[in-house]
Amino acid sequence: MHGLILRHAFKMLTGNFGNALKISVGPAVLLGGIIYFLLSRFQILENPEGTSSFYLLITMFAFLVLTSWVPVLWHRFILLEEYPAWLPVVHMKELIGYVGRVFGVSMIILAVVMIGFLVIGVISIGLGNLLVYLAPFLEFGVTLVVYFLTLRFSLALTGITVGHSLPILESFRMTASVSKDLFQIALILGVLNYVLSILLVQFEALFPTGGILLWLPFIWLEFMFSLSVQTTLYGLLVEKRDLT
Repeated sequence: MHGLILRHAFKMLTGNFGNALKISVGPAVLLGGIIYFLLSRFQILENPEGTSSFYLLITMFAFLVLTSWVPVLWHRFILLEEYPAWLPVVHMKELIGYVGRVFGVSMIILAVVMIGFLVIGVISIGLGNLLVYLAPFLEFGVTLVVYFLTLRFSLALTGITVGHSLPILESFRMTASVSKDLFQIALILGVLNYVLSILLVQFEALFPTGGILLWLPFIWLEFMFSLSVQTTLYGLLVEKRDLT
């Protein structure tokens, strides 16, 4: 099943590549312009000293809006056939609802990860220097848990974008039947993320001033593919669509 889900998500993204660009590039350019205007208006670009906190808050807010706005547009395009334009539409109710769902899911995942760290902390007392060698595996384990739980809760995230207010824990219950497949998908996505992060470090070492810009297309592809997986799961488990 996990192979069918991944294949369907891949076909969904590649078959709608132009619309995916419209959905993501528009909000990114708009938010980038707003950020640049604000930074210029408050003269942060000319005098960055002492304004790092303000700059960080603006950046975090823009990132949150962008990573919520794009999923809302993408899910509505695929599930409701709302075709996008280069000038993005703001579905304020759904956007606010999605941000709220993201916050709720993030708090649950954070609690699980913190409990895991506490357990690891107790176990690591007797490991000594061995913990240094286990650190990369622990880091990957955390990434795997985040991906897996995000997939288990994804029905609530996707549902709120199309007007279906599905409780977060109900999403966890509804995905129980495919939990093994979701773990395998999370493992694949985790490996992909790990490889991309290693390559990103190499890019930044080779191109200190523009490495991240060269790598943005790959980050975008990973993000959109993850969204396509979530859309596929919603269509399969909630709307009972076939994986064709």
